[in-house]
Amino acid sequence: MQTRHLCWLLITLASIVATRSATAQPFRLPLTLTQSPTDTGVSYAFEFFGDPWVSFTAPTGEKIGPLFGSSPPSFSIEVASFAELQSNYFGTWKIDRPESPIPGAEVEQWEFELAPFALDDVFHEVPTITSPQDLAVVGESYVVSWQYPPGVPVPSDKFISVGGAFNSTVTFETLPGNQYGVNVELDPGFESTSYNVRVGTYEEMSHLVTSVTNLNEPRGRLPDVEFAFRSLSTPLRLTTVEVPEPTSAWLLLMVVPIAWLKHRAMSSG
Repeated sequence: MQTRHLCWLLITLASIVATRSATAQPFRLPLTLTQSPTDTGVSYAFEFFGDPWVSFTAPTGEKIGPLFGSSPPSFSIEVASFAELQSNYFGTWKIDRPESPIPGAEVEQWEFELAPFALDDVFHEVPTITSPQDLAVVGESYVVSWQYPPGVPVPSDKFISVGGAFNSTVTFETLPGNQYGVNVELDPGFESTSYNVRVGTYEEMSHLVTSVTNLNEPRGRLPDVEFAFRSLSTPLRLTTVEVPEPTSAWLLLMVVPIAWLKHRAMSSG
């Protein structure tokens, strides 16, 4: 029994050391502000896609995350207008991250300043997907096309995201103009998958993040806080279905004429 407890203690200590060693390395924390169309205009959302143990706290006290350890987890902070965003969300943000997943572990804390910007400082036009149509059933390879309102110059950068395409691997091909080629490779044993597609622009704005400070240790490690702005289309709901191999179709084309010729031969005989 004592040997078993000793082994368990050693394993636990090794896990703690490994976790602390891993957290001692520099790490990225990408915070994104996404503009999305609504029935009455546009809305905004601060989103974080990264470390599931990290939480961001806005100047308003609202939180994003963590994915683990909170119930229910918050994946974004919704903001109704850019005016509200300017009034309440530029300023001091805080970051929390436990040093290990063990309950009661020490929490690392940082803060940073998010500098204000104007909407005219970023490309904020909203695109409209023209092909495929919403709720379409598509094959494993297809092209997504979109357009902007008349008179809007085509932006130099473009962005596409696919969300919820389970049991598959999705890759993209950059095409000229407002187009992306999409390839959805279904996993073995699966014949279809449904998902959302959005397109738009992605603008890196990490220069607006300043004064990153470690609140635990003045000279402790600092995260690499990144910030970006996205202007995206309304989500398109698509379903990819497996395209049957052409072998069976070719066999059918071969069998039918042969059967017909055999029938003719028997009839004439």
